[in-house]
Amino acid sequence: AFSGLTRGDFDEELDNATADPGVYLLEKMTSGAYIGELCRLALCGAAREGLFSPRAAEYLLGLGDLSAPEADSLAASGDSLIPGSENDRMTAAEICHALFDRAARCAAVPLYSILTFTGAGRAPGQPACICADGALFTKSRIFRTALERYIENFAAADPGLFAVCRTAKNATVIGAAAAALLNS
Repeated sequence: AFSGLTRGDFDEELDNATADPGVYLLEKMTSGAYIGELCRLALCGAAREGLFSPRAAEYLLGLGDLSAPEADSLAASGDSLIPGSENDRMTAAEICHALFDRAARCAAVPLYSILTFTGAGRAPGQPACICADGALFTKSRIFRTALERYIENFAAADPGLFAVCRTAKNATVIGAAAAALLNS
């Protein structure tokens, strides 16, 4: 429920359209459940601002939804069903890529904060293991690479810190169970 990050207009628009406005703000900025819609809102905003050709703008403004995998495909390669020019495809790619990258940066901040608070990842030869699951982490061509890069940047600026990202099936459930057992 971390909410200390500055949100933009599209974040607020997305948040206001959810069943629970004002809560889970970090999740709404970083998770696969929301990033497709966030990209769609940003693409529509760019279309309204004239950043796309009329043909592409008309298509985008009529787009009912955009899934996270579709947005990831746009971000990673400019592959698109968006009609229009190569410039339209590249503009769409840059917008979506920026949002995936921002999601990774926003996710890295609380992770680094937890490492700093707990002192994890400071014992020589014993890195902190950040275990994550979810389609955005495991399947996105942009998110995981960016998240790992931001964690490495934090570690480079904080000598002695070493952390790695790993994935496992049901990682969050297993981690929650282990935490409950350790704290009982």
